[in-house]
Amino acid sequence: MFKWLAVAAALAAAALPIALLLLVGAAAGSASAMSAGLAGGPSVTALSGIPPAYLALYMNAAQTCQGLPWGVLAGIGEVESDHGQSTAPGVHSGANYAGAEGPMQFEPATFAQYAVDADPGSKLSPYDPADAIYTAAAMLCADGASSGTAAGIRQAIFAYNHSAAYVWQVLGWAARYTVPAPSAAAVVAIAFALRQIGKPYRWGAAGPGAYDCSAWSTPPTPRPGSALPAPPSDGGLTARRFR
Repeated sequence: MFKWLAVAAALAAAALPIALLLLVGAAAGSASAMSAGLAGGPSVTALSGIPPAYLALYMNAAQTCQGLPWGVLAGIGEVESDHGQSTAPGVHSGANYAGAEGPMQFEPATFAQYAVDADPGSKLSPYDPADAIYTAAAMLCADGASSGTAAGIRQAIFAYNHSAAYVWQVLGWAARYTVPAPSAAAVVAIAFALRQIGKPYRWGAAGPGAYDCSAWSTPPTPRPGSALPAPPSDGGLTARRFR
């Protein structure tokens, strides 16, 4: 089985929802990638439009270049071959009118220059999704994406295809595919919430062994203009129902 299929299977077996896991993980990305405005987890558009095996490859390959947002790889994959789903000449065999090959559309000399054998179980090839995507990451990294700056990333995409329109097309897809990374405070809150899974609910409890989302089960209805009174409490661990 190809390495990239095994990666996809591992993602599919995750115990928590993939979107939440990737969103939290993305917050740990480099500060340089965040400065480019493209750091974060996959959006609904990405989860519904990118084949899982390709999504895993984009995200993993981006980790080989600090500063390269995975969404840029996904944007290139979208524009070049619809993530390998296109039946255009050169995607799965042969070459297109410009001599480009594979899902990331490399010219043979360019692929040879940056080639990464990311799928040791098969021969190095621009048609192998893992080899093609990891090689694209290596090329982008060498051409400026390693800086993680918006200018560096634009420069790298332009080097991939010398067209200003292409640069903005790729960046547009990258933005649609990416959910902005949460703040540090949000990451802490999510991590705390995940640690509370399985703990019992208890009225008014504030931890650490049990929790209550609110001191009110049936909030009172105050008269117009009056303030809502605070719930009585006996030491902060429990609260009596307001009547």
